Amino acid sequence: MIARTWIGETLESDADAYFKYLRSNRGQGVQSYRRKPGRLAVAASSQRQGLVCFHFFVGFIRVYQGIRRARVRKGRLLSRGQEVLAGA
Repeated sequence: MIARTWIGETLESDADAYFKYLRSNRGQGVQSYRRKPGRLAVAASSQRQGLVCFHFFVGFIRVYQGIRRARVRKGRLLSRGQEVLAGA
């Protein structure tokens, strides 16, 4: 099993809206990740620290089938990520 992780940072004022977007995105994010073959589980959480909020995403992939089907060569941002993620 392989665990893939992602950490993003938003302003605290954008935190709730972005976390909701991450969990129930239209064709991306958590729901999309769950639907793909070879994916065993996925979890998302967030943690506020002062004026920022960190968002954590971890997905578990069945080693051989998941990696072969994922064909991921490079990370990418969700479409709304460029609007609210710090440093995006």
